[in-house]
Amino acid sequence: MNRRVSCLEWLLSAPTAARPAYNGHHQPFAAAGRVLLLERERYSGCPPPELCLAFDQAVEFAACEGLSIAEAIRNFFADDDWGPAQAALEKIVRPRQVARPVALPVMPRAVSVLLKTTDENATVDELERIAATDPVLAARLLSASNSAKYGSRFQIVRLRDAVMRLGVPEARKTLVAACLSGLFASAALRELWEHSQVVANAAWEIAAACGLEPEMAWLAGLLHDIGRLGFSTLPPWHRQAEQKWLEAGFPLVYAETLAYGLDHAELGGNLLRAWDLPTSVVDAVTTHHRPEASASGLSSVLFLAEDTPVRLGTAPVEDLWPDMRRTIACEKTGLDLWELGELDSGERTPYRATA
Repeated sequence: MNRRVSCLEWLLSAPTAARPAYNGHHQPFAAAGRVLLLERERYSGCPPPELCLAFDQAVEFAACEGLSIAEAIRNFFADDDWGPAQAALEKIVRPRQVARPVALPVMPRAVSVLLKTTDENATVDELERIAATDPVLAARLLSASNSAKYGSRFQIVRLRDAVMRLGVPEARKTLVAACLSGLFASAALRELWEHSQVVANAAWEIAAACGLEPEMAWLAGLLHDIGRLGFSTLPPWHRQAEQKWLEAGFPLVYAETLAYGLDHAELGGNLLRAWDLPTSVVDAVTTHHRPEASASGLSSVLFLAEDTPVRLGTAPVEDLWPDMRRTIACEKTGLDLWELGELDSGERTPYRATA
């Protein structure tokens, strides 16, 4: 594996064109200043342009200091160097309260049981027993086993036979996906669930290519945006604030932090920690937009899996310094862009338990 590239090393050597782009323009520190100047007339104290730009610069260089955007903002306002003007700016860029989910569902018990198994130690009996605890799980398992993919003219009607036809690894994935899909049941969240499945499949392939655990990567990919589910439970004014920043051209993690006080990756990590998931998955989800902040290769796998449509030009950039972070993630996984391109060459579709 190649030597790790630090954020500062990359920054010093990166071409100007690789720096963050807002609304299609490469202006490293102008974004916050441009938008905040439009907002400042609403508040007393009128933060000056120099303060707005200093704020944005502090956020932009957070990666070089190993900080999240939320940590950089807290540090910026901890130093009261600008007096009343700083207080006025704080009213604009800090939410009225730190976001906390108000109605996040409890993790399904079946998932808790499934996550204590692995492909190596799970058994046909155990998966049959788990599927039998819930009619939805049973239906998904039977539907998957009777899909055209397996091409049998004999219909499966018993759960045990379904597990055996699918095989333990596939049956386990079917049950986990069926459990978690219920959390994204509303129409508004279906697109997020589809995205999560695509990223999970990409994470499996990338992990397998770089010698990490594909099963763990798949699970982390399935859960990587669970924090966005948490944000969906908050009062509407939070989401309105997020939309304002997004429309101004801010990347998603920056806009979320300005609206909620933290981004979906950090909130997702908090939720998974409360669900007592494996530490490796919690860490990877928490840092999947900041691979430089984790010693785990799993975080880099998630970054690269979600970065695929960004590199292909079919999805917007969600974080700051994507080129730098792509370089770091490749270094930490031992992959290069050519190898990733080979993985991307096949069409990737959501994992469907009812194919």
